[in-house]
Amino acid sequence: MHVLHTFANNSSVPYLTWFTERAIEEGNIKYSFLLMTKERPAMIDEMARRGFHAHWTRYNEQHRKRGMLKALPWLWWRMLHKRPDIVHCHMFDDAVVGLLAAWLAGVRVRVVSKQSTGYHWHFARKWMWVDRVVNRLATDIITISNESRQYLLEKERAPAHKLHLVHNGIPPERFTRKNPATIAQLKERFGIGPEHLVIGTVARFIPWKGYA
Repeated sequence: MHVLHTFANNSSVPYLTWFTERAIEEGNIKYSFLLMTKERPAMIDEMARRGFHAHWTRYNEQHRKRGMLKALPWLWWRMLHKRPDIVHCHMFDDAVVGLLAAWLAGVRVRVVSKQSTGYHWHFARKWMWVDRVVNRLATDIITISNESRQYLLEKERAPAHKLHLVHNGIPPERFTRKNPATIAQLKERFGIGPEHLVIGTVARFIPWKGYA
């Protein structure tokens, strides 16, 4: 089975190393990657070291419309050449053109992961129609939480039969190890004392991630 992933605006996606490690172990999954970034992404070399092909086209999200028009024929041609069984899009920018290119290329299974649901609803409602077009082009939509699934049903009017709930996860053995020296450094850096309550979250420190 050949799964082609598309990404936009990300030079490196660390969790893909877990995917590729699993694919190598199982031996029956082929991955390839089409990337839309401003500069040559580190992922090209990261994937090459594991025996997977990644291709890149220059894309600047500050000129989104022009960049998408330029990327569409490139994505379509690459998909025609590679003939993947599945195209899996991950970010908004690459999903818009990636799913359209996959549809034009005749790819029967077109998957999109919706990990930033609510952004347009809260910050740019005029673009909600694009989210709905993405949902129509996708044959399957991966949602990462019950809250996200409900949003997709109510706000984006996504078809229920396309939705698949897959909670995000991490390899626990990599992130449950404790290093007393690292803990002490963090406490000193942020002035954390025994009287403080510490809450951890894994997300980029940007406003639309919901930090007050």
